[in-house]
Amino acid sequence: MKKLLLINLFLLAASVTLFAQDYKVQSIEYLPDVLKAQLEQRTEKPNSGRKCAVLQIATQNISVEDRSSFEFTSDLGSFIPEKRIESSLWMLWVSPGITYLTIHSNLGVLDIYFPDYLPDEIESLKTYRITVVGTRQVTPPPTESTSNRGYGSCKIVFIPTPNDAVIYLNGDSLVGTGNRTVPTHPGANNWKVEHPLFHPTEGTIDLAKGKTDTLFINLDPAYGYMEIREDYKIDESEELSVYLDGVLKGKVPYKSEKLPQGFHEVTLKAGDTIKALSQIEVKEHFVSINRADELCWNYEKTHNSTGNLDFETDSSFIVKPTRFYPITGKLTINSIPQATISIDSIDYGLTPVTLDNLSVGSHRIELSAANYTPLIQEVNVEEEKETPYLFSLSHSCFATIISDQEGDRVFIDSVFVGETPVTIERPYGTYSVLLSRLGQSSEEGEITLTPDNLEPTFDFSFGQTVNVESGDRRAKLYVDNDYICRAPNAVYILNGQHTLRAERGWAVGEQDIFISRDNPIGNINIETHTQSPTSFLSDGAFFFTGNLGFLNKGGKTVYGLNIGDICKGGQAGWYLSLMTNTDMISQLYNQNYSVLDAYLMADEAGNAIYGQSNSYTGERTLIRASALFGVALKIAGPVYLRIGAGYGLRRSAWKNTEDSWVIINPVSWQDFEGSLGLQCCIYNFVINADALIPVQEVLTNYKKVVEFRVGFGFCLKHKKKD
Repeated sequence: MKKLLLINLFLLAASVTLFAQDYKVQSIEYLPDVLKAQLEQRTEKPNSGRKCAVLQIATQNISVEDRSSFEFTSDLGSFIPEKRIESSLWMLWVSPGITYLTIHSNLGVLDIYFPDYLPDEIESLKTYRITVVGTRQVTPPPTESTSNRGYGSCKIVFIPTPNDAVIYLNGDSLVGTGNRTVPTHPGANNWKVEHPLFHPTEGTIDLAKGKTDTLFINLDPAYGYMEIREDYKIDESEELSVYLDGVLKGKVPYKSEKLPQGFHEVTLKAGDTIKALSQIEVKEHFVSINRADELCWNYEKTHNSTGNLDFETDSSFIVKPTRFYPITGKLTINSIPQATISIDSIDYGLTPVTLDNLSVGSHRIELSAANYTPLIQEVNVEEEKETPYLFSLSHSCFATIISDQEGDRVFIDSVFVGETPVTIERPYGTYSVLLSRLGQSSEEGEITLTPDNLEPTFDFSFGQTVNVESGDRRAKLYVDNDYICRAPNAVYILNGQHTLRAERGWAVGEQDIFISRDNPIGNINIETHTQSPTSFLSDGAFFFTGNLGFLNKGGKTVYGLNIGDICKGGQAGWYLSLMTNTDMISQLYNQNYSVLDAYLMADEAGNAIYGQSNSYTGERTLIRASALFGVALKIAGPVYLRIGAGYGLRRSAWKNTEDSWVIINPVSWQDFEGSLGLQCCIYNFVINADALIPVQEVLTNYKKVVEFRVGFGFCLKHKKKD
């Protein structure tokens, strides 16, 4: 079989040599920091039944058409492909352990035998990159249209400022917004960039075939600001609301956001009363400043003087002109080392950067470079002045991640970085951390790296070892109701809220503790106390007692058992009582005349009630059987009222000289029975006392017969559920 497989592989390799000369494998490598199969929920199980591995197939010098024709087969059957043609990348989720992969395409058949490239087999939840390169020159396919000949062989990289400007190429063709790379044709290409708050700009770029060119486009601002100063108040409580073009914007004093140049309608209101209505001009690069009291005064004069024929010539009605102040300045920023810079969230490339016509005031800059801590800074631009800044970025620091066990898997921002203890190098900042341990829930948190500590250590332990002692040595120790060991002892407890309990006989002690990385607990002493009956029953308890019964009018003592349960909360419960005696059992198996068959009846003195007079041998017996169900209701503390009902048989009889049994009345009955009594739970022990009467006999015959029962037993507290 092995020889046959080798022959097939040899023939397959020979066929690749003959027919697949237009592309080849350049390299195959394992990517240790990529966990796409695990972190992007690609955990399907193909034919092998094991979770997938990931193959990234990157292509070079292969056309889009040829890449689109790729089809795949392997020695372990099915897999899950995902096409990524634009980025020259294929993603395959495959069965772990595959030994070869075959690519079928327009370029022929390419067989990839993994043992030739990797020392180990393809493993679950790991990612591998296969780089495939074309061996022939890739040329764009010809097209029918002369105007589109060579389309896509050239590219233009647009980098506009501001970054959300809209880009048009070759007429009205909308390219999109922001930084982007656009494929186009050789020759002249007309472009236009627009933004509502900036002057549009346009131009033409001439591209040679196969060339890529970059356009840095800085739009000139076409905006200004409006400012309304000083409150206009009739009294101290009056406030003026500012409406700009009919929209409420705020209160006086007011300073607007960026506004397009031109005239804007401004309305000032005190409540629902209009105090001012005016058209104010906003000029680009300027702040338009008006005084609220002047606007209101002129509006009131105009509004109240509509019948004045000399209104237009009255100098008192001349509105004072808007004052304009320039709002732009020049900003120069450099850094050590060279860094990527953004100002007010707009990217400007690499330092040094000089910007003209930047609005006066505070601006937020961000500088970032590899292995350096990002710098965020507020800078101030002064009007019509150049403001130079030079910043130095700080190096990153080394952080060590530890836990209470070696080998825990560590992920920083969802990327696997190693197993504990592990040291990472990162720029200053805040990072999310996740530790994963087989068989345990993961531990999550954050670390913050600052210049104050260049080599910090962060403990992400899953729990702590706590030394637990108890006043009763050798007491049993429980964590969340699970038995662990006997005191004193060292107990490992996971992070979170827990209840520790020590038990020794009736002595019980509990203590709640919270375990966390920020709350180290070295030693803890659990004091035990004799448990109270009330608290003992608060979680519910099962009880069992043995019962003894005796009649107020003579007869043998009978016995039985009592089982029941006090429900959680300790307020109520139920019980089942069963009674019998050995005479009852012997009579059931008596082959001769049984008490159960007796029909003769006499009183307690032996006088016949039913049937002939009798002569007695002196032998007497009693048979008893009873089944009763009832409820137990809490009265106070551990004392419960018992109410029950059921059915019972009791026959007390003499034996006569005829070997027949004569039933003694009224201490015999076969009837429904009711009971009333009390039950008390003292620690683990239960005592109950009940009075039982045959219902029908008492109601109809007025027989004052009562059977008394007493019981003694034990109860077991319910086990807590997790």
